[in-house]
Amino acid sequence: MDNELTVIGSELPVLQTKGAYKYLKEITGNGAYYQVAWQKLADGYVALYGTTPIQM
Repeated sequence: MDNELTVIGSELPVLQTKGAYKYLKEITGNGAYYQVAWQKLADGYVALYGTTPIQM
């Protein structure tokens, strides 16, 4: 996802680094992951996924 308006309008935080979260292509298994944040890259944004929410 590289649509800046979608990211800005989202209720999810934007992170500078990926940390322990995963990209969609890295997720395998039973689908227990859900989108928790966006990662800002030089050319857009990437959805990040985890199993626990980010406390804001």
